[in-house]
Amino acid sequence: MRSIKDSDPDLAVFLKLRMQEIFLRLKSQGWSDADIGVALDELIVRFERNREPEDMRLRLAM
Repeated sequence: MRSIKDSDPDLAVFLKLRMQEIFLRLKSQGWSDADIGVALDELIVRFERNREPEDMRLRLAM
């Protein structure tokens, strides 16, 4: 699967900014960098899982 950065650069920029916002918000609440990293990794995994069915439909349509 292509990366978000390659397939949708605008979405990649939006997600990067959103993740920075989430990082700063969690940091201000006292979360450790390691805990924030785990949480952001989980968000990425969930996002990718939610994208896969749509990508599969697009691949099948081609």
